[in-house]
Amino acid sequence: MVVSTREALAVVLAAPRVRRTFADDELLAEAEAWEAIGRVADARRLAVAAEIDQRSLPGTGLDGLAQRAGDRTGVEHLARRLRIDPREATRRVKLGKVLAPGLTLTGEELPARFPALAEGVQRGDIGVDSARAATEVLTRAARRAKATDIDRADRVLAERAAVLPPEELRETLQRVEAWIDPDGPVPTEVEQRRARAFRQGRLREDGTTRWTLDTIGEDTALIRSALTAHRRKSTWQHGTTEASDDGVTGTPDEPCWHEAAEEPRTKPQFDHDIVLGLVRAGIRAEQDGTGDSGSTPHEVVVHATVSDLTQHAGSGWAEEVLGRFSIPTIQRLTCSGTTRLLVTDDHGEALTLGRRTRLFTPAQKRAIAARDGGCAWPGCTAPVSWTDAHHVEWWHRDTGPTDITNGVLLCSFHHHLAHTTTRWKIRMHQGFPHLVPSHWTGPPEPRQQMGRRRTAPSTDPPLRSSA
Repeated sequence: MVVSTREALAVVLAAPRVRRTFADDELLAEAEAWEAIGRVADARRLAVAAEIDQRSLPGTGLDGLAQRAGDRTGVEHLARRLRIDPREATRRVKLGKVLAPGLTLTGEELPARFPALAEGVQRGDIGVDSARAATEVLTRAARRAKATDIDRADRVLAERAAVLPPEELRETLQRVEAWIDPDGPVPTEVEQRRARAFRQGRLREDGTTRWTLDTIGEDTALIRSALTAHRRKSTWQHGTTEASDDGVTGTPDEPCWHEAAEEPRTKPQFDHDIVLGLVRAGIRAEQDGTGDSGSTPHEVVVHATVSDLTQHAGSGWAEEVLGRFSIPTIQRLTCSGTTRLLVTDDHGEALTLGRRTRLFTPAQKRAIAARDGGCAWPGCTAPVSWTDAHHVEWWHRDTGPTDITNGVLLCSFHHHLAHTTTRWKIRMHQGFPHLVPSHWTGPPEPRQQMGRRRTAPSTDPPLRSSA
């Protein structure tokens, strides 16, 4: 059998490579053929992995397959021998055991636990992802459901998995699980609640951090609903996101969905801003007294030297966070009520710790909100609770006053843009903020007025980069 397998592998390796000269039909036929080959190969890999682990069980002692090679378990031996990730080896063994036939005490072979799914995988009709999802559902339900119902569900899922992609199969899985195990959701929700978690990953040297959030079903639905609702307020287009002078960056030459606007964000960036907006809104509610009055105020202390602030160059840093913050970022953060600026001399000696009195009061922000209606940047739909009150004439650079006539509401994304862009500037005119090109001279025009509650309707086109 080993010889015939190697011969088959030689035939596969000798196949002509894909060429640009292939017609469309030829290319699609090639994709289907290699997918079939890949699925059969996956089935064999699962079976082999399960058998190797079976021959390496602890009961076999030093005579086990893995133990003779100096490894503790079959998974460890697979990962080392095949040069694959231990997590992938674990997944193969777990699914392979579920699909493998059983054995009697006399060595006779028994049908697999879920024979219809196992046969579909062996024939290459069912992919690994679909098989894994289906077997997980049946394994959970088998604890309480009748054996006859499990057998019927096995046949139904095998038929559906052979024709549906994994995403569409999930709906069928939910319906089947509800049918064969109607009492399942209660213990499942208990398990989900136990598994809920919010973990901070490693702090990278550039200051970014990957967070992992595991949510229960109802919270997942809530978050997805919030993301979907706010995505609908933007127009999306498929393309690439190039780096710009305004700090909006993406992955060059990599197709992605992003906003069809002047400052396009990719969907992951957009979703990030939505989630952080919700977090900031909750923090502000606590600080303004509209939330939990017993909560401790949230503050971040950012350090910067007086010379860097004066020269509008250099960088600063936040306590307990790796990486450096640019001076524009520090100036933007200190506009909010969650960050205080610790100014030091060039030797690190503290000079001043920014006071909260420089911040706009809740009453001032409500007055500005009545004028702007939310983030005032043209086209932005962020609500008031997601915004900061930004000094039009900056507090440090321009010694601008903390006054309603010098304030404008901006969401975190556009607040950052206001502090970093060289293309635009905000100017107050007749009591209203206006967004004009940085080279603009003379009074702003009515079409450049910011905010959603304009003093008069305008027939001018929306402000774009060509203005």
